Amino acid sequence: MDWTTSFSDQEWTGLVGRYDALLGPGKLDEVFGFIPMMHDLRPDTLKRFRLVADIVTQGMGLASGMPNPPVCSMIAGHYNTVIGYPEGIAADLFLAKRIGGRRDEVADILSMAWLHSGMSGMATAARVCQPLLASWSPADDGPGLPWPQGWASDSEAFRSGVDFEDYDGATEVDPADIAAITRWHERVQGEVPPYVAFFGEHFPLALIGFRARFETSFSGALPTQFIALCQVQLAACWKQPDALRRALYMARHFGVTKEQAAQVLAYSQLFLGDLGMDAVLTEASSFFADW
Repeated sequence: MDWTTSFSDQEWTGLVGRYDALLGPGKLDEVFGFIPMMHDLRPDTLKRFRLVADIVTQGMGLASGMPNPPVCSMIAGHYNTVIGYPEGIAADLFLAKRIGGRRDEVADILSMAWLHSGMSGMATAARVCQPLLASWSPADDGPGLPWPQGWASDSEAFRSGVDFEDYDGATEVDPADIAAITRWHERVQGEVPPYVAFFGEHFPLALIGFRARFETSFSGALPTQFIALCQVQLAACWKQPDALRRALYMARHFGVTKEQAAQVLAYSQLFLGDLGMDAVLTEASSFFADW
C-alpha cells in the first residue's frame, strides 16, 4: 500500500485478496462490510486506514517491531472477545489456524479474555467459536503460533504462591496469602491495584477467589510477553491510566522492549483515534522516559 489516496485496480484486487486469505474467499462483505462500503464511498479514507493499520501492525520503521501475524491479530482476537465483536473474534482468532497455531492457543486467548469480557462477551464468543473449534481436530494443529524470538510461556510467572486448594470449604483467609498477592503485584506490576487492599480488608475470600481465577486465566501456552501486551492494549482502550502503568511495568518485567510496547499503543490508536489517546499517553510517556 502506497501513500497515495486512490486505489488502482491492482491495489484494490490485492487488498480484497488479503482479506480473502484472512477470512476465506468471498467473506469480505459478510464479515468486514465496511471495507467495500468505504471503498465505494470514500476510498481515500479507506486507503489511509489500511496504510496506518499496516504500519502499526507490522511495526514498520521499528528496530524491534513485531510481525503480524501473529501479534496484533491475536491481541485483536483477545480484545474483540472482551468487547463481544463477533466478526472480529472469528477473523482474528481463526487466523491462528491458518498460520500454524494450535487449538489450545486459541482456547488460552479466550480464557484470558473471559477475565474481562463478562458473560456477555463470552456468550458472543461461544456463538462464533463453538462450530469452528468443534471442527478443529488435533490433526489440524500446527507447530504453534510464530511468536517473536525470545518469547516464551512461563507457568510460574503469574503464581503468587497461594495454595488455593487449601481454601476448599474455608470461610477465613490467611493474612499471609493476602501478603503474597500484594508482593506479586509489587514485584511484577510495580504497584498494587486498589482492589487488592479493598477486598483484602472488606471481603478477603472474594480476593482469594478472584486471584485463583486470575492465575488460572493466565496459565497455558501463551508467552508471558503476549499476555502483558494484551493487558497494555486493553488498559489503553479502556482509558485506564493506572492499569496501563501496571501493564507496562509488567510488560517490561517480562522482557518486552520499549518499541514493542510503543507498537501496541500505536495499534490501540486504531480504536481510539486522536481524542482517546490523552489519558493513555499522559501515563505512558512518563513511564517510557525511564525505560
